[in-house]
Amino acid sequence: MAEKLKVKVKPLAVLDLLDFKHLVPGRKKRFQRASALCPSGVPPMNALAARLHPVRQHLIIKDVAEIAPGVKTFTLAPDETKGTAELAYFRAGQYLSIKADVNGVPVTRPYSISSAPAESQKGQYQITVKQQEKGFVTDWIFDNWAPGIAVEASGPEGQFYYERLRDCKHIAGIAGGSGITPFVSMARQFQKDGFPVSFTLFYGCNCKSDILFKEELDAIERSADGKFKAVYVLCKETDACAEEGFVTAELVKKYVDPDKCSFFICGPQAMYEFVAKELEGFALPQKQVRREVFGEIKNVTHRPDYPKDVPESFRLTVTKNGKTVVIPALREESLLVSMERAGLNPPSKCRSGVCSFCRSELVDGDVFIPADTDGRRAADKEYSYIHPCSSYPLSDVTLIVPGDEV
Repeated sequence: MAEKLKVKVKPLAVLDLLDFKHLVPGRKKRFQRASALCPSGVPPMNALAARLHPVRQHLIIKDVAEIAPGVKTFTLAPDETKGTAELAYFRAGQYLSIKADVNGVPVTRPYSISSAPAESQKGQYQITVKQQEKGFVTDWIFDNWAPGIAVEASGPEGQFYYERLRDCKHIAGIAGGSGITPFVSMARQFQKDGFPVSFTLFYGCNCKSDILFKEELDAIERSADGKFKAVYVLCKETDACAEEGFVTAELVKKYVDPDKCSFFICGPQAMYEFVAKELEGFALPQKQVRREVFGEIKNVTHRPDYPKDVPESFRLTVTKNGKTVVIPALREESLLVSMERAGLNPPSKCRSGVCSFCRSELVDGDVFIPADTDGRRAADKEYSYIHPCSSYPLSDVTLIVPGDEV
């Protein structure tokens, strides 16, 4: 029979103070015992960091499934022939930045991972892509991606995930259209984990036929013992399975207590703008509302805060790795898109003004940066650094862009 050990637990405050008191002396003793020789090879923590946060992953398409008209789920596996032996683990809600060469134009696009994080340990990611009308990249993906095709991606990116130390014990997810994908990843992982958090998902679509993953979400709800609820909301038809209209403040209060929820929002730009106004009345602290990245703003010139009488086109002077080129820039396109169309291969991941990966120095010129996509630090605003993915020209512009070569 195992011997029972009696442990005397010190009060937390005392334990913290004692640990702090012995921190520096203990560190000095470890320094004295340590070898003066530098360790050979890659330090273990550096090796672990590289596995968890790779700069790039070489993937190969394993399977393609059309789950609805104009919507496909792509299963991606590591491409060991190009050096990716395993997939980086991720947190439900994160995305991959996919790099592609579309008719000679190098571009990147963020796509949320729809599979559960546990699946990455089995060697697969899934991303679900909806073909956009006149979609520059989605058209190319639908025409070219098939089993066996190689794909280059970043490691998992983004802050759109549940964190128990930060978020409330009840999540209210608000999804629109294909913005359901990160929430599917969350629901799948929460189900595997026994639902450590309550999850109410508001999912807005035009019609019942537009609801993606409905059968699976309904099955998860039946097995969740009250910890998960999918609320479908249809704006163009009525159905017994759904609420009618839009995700309004009134509808939210019908199902959850806003003060006790962390809100996660993912969908088209129009939905972000509508939901933002609906949530204003709740006066929630900023930490209780999180938005997924949604790419460049469309029809930026139609925004009420956009300046009047702005010319249609400008000259964009780009310096990258000591080389300078001059290209055209349109007022309705972000500076990032202008550089991509010119084949300059600028750095990019989130395309929404959040991740800072495309951070560049604004040497000269004026740009319009929508307030809701201005993710710059205060110092960057003061010292004229911008995110080209969320900056639109108001004059001729000169930029210094990070990167290896133009």
